[in-house]
Amino acid sequence: MAAAGVSKTGKLGFVGANPFGLVNWTVNAYAMGARQVNPDATVTAVFTGAWNDPVKERAAAEALIEQGIDVIGQHVDTPAVQVVAQEKGIHSTGHHRDMTEFAPDATICSSVWVWDKFLEPEIQKIVDGTWEPSPYGAFLGIKDGGPDITCCGAAVPKEIADKVMAERDAIIAGKQIYAGPLKDRDGKERVAAGAVIGDGDLWAMDWFVDGVVSQQ
Repeated sequence: MAAAGVSKTGKLGFVGANPFGLVNWTVNAYAMGARQVNPDATVTAVFTGAWNDPVKERAAAEALIEQGIDVIGQHVDTPAVQVVAQEKGIHSTGHHRDMTEFAPDATICSSVWVWDKFLEPEIQKIVDGTWEPSPYGAFLGIKDGGPDITCCGAAVPKEIADKVMAERDAIIAGKQIYAGPLKDRDGKERVAAGAVIGDGDLWAMDWFVDGVVSQQ
């Protein structure tokens, strides 16, 4: 959402590691959020084939920018994408941690991991001898102390930042991102009306929503 809110072209880019469920659902969510702000936004995704390869990440980011991308996101493990965005004078969104440390002018927001919110109480239970296996499934949400976001950089208009934070609140309250009806970019129904995609189908996600342009 923040990416589309600052983009002048509606052309967003994304550097991912490997095109399998974990990364694909991130690319899809990126596009779905962007289209809440700009229904015509597109996300061109490039995959490096590695989680940690700053040389490939730099090359991918530069190639996307040459195609007219003016905001770029990532699901890779180094700040190379953010550094390139800073060098080229465009905006970017980070992953894993707040990337403003590496690209203070470029980074408008980041998805971050905040495991301490979940782990500190669990560790204390171990210390106290009261720990039991938790009921949590494959994923922890913002409410429980897994992922969160840092938002928003000065370049993000207030009305867009407010929309981002409202969406965050809705997710904490239980909103499901992959709720039907939902079709892929070829028009095939992937989630029926009233249904929510299961964890197994998330991990197996090999399709993209409308607006995603993937490049291997």
